[in-house]
Amino acid sequence: MKIILLQDVKGLGDKGSIIRVKDGYARNYLIPKGFAREATPSAIKEFESVEKMRAKRQEKKKKEAEEIKKKVEKVSLTFHLKGKEKIYGAVTSHDILQELHKKGFEMIEKGSVKLENPLKEPGFYEISVKLHPEVTALLKIWLVKEENE
Repeated sequence: MKIILLQDVKGLGDKGSIIRVKDGYARNYLIPKGFAREATPSAIKEFESVEKMRAKRQEKKKKEAEEIKKKVEKVSLTFHLKGKEKIYGAVTSHDILQELHKKGFEMIEKGSVKLENPLKEPGFYEISVKLHPEVTALLKIWLVKEENE
């Protein structure tokens, strides 16, 4: 039986592949589990049209992410850390996300700002912000020591 794989199946092929398998394997396992669909001419045509629409949506999202990237890379955030000899507090990805939202970047989602550790030392940092699986922006961050009196 010819089938269209609806998702990647280890040992068989990748999503969208049209392959031939034994009838029992297709009817009893692949089709009921949602891994595949019988490859009739109408099913092939429908699958191709759905894939084209999905690809267009992905391309549109990527273009939007590229536009946001240009704007994010022009922005610089400044955070003030308090302390005289020892610095108290740190800047986390949550703090950075809040500042970005205040600057009008509400479309940047939680989890997009990647920090291995909170920023605790004064200085200049470039942090990556993942806007799309293929688009990452570099955000400039300044940490300034503010001495208490």
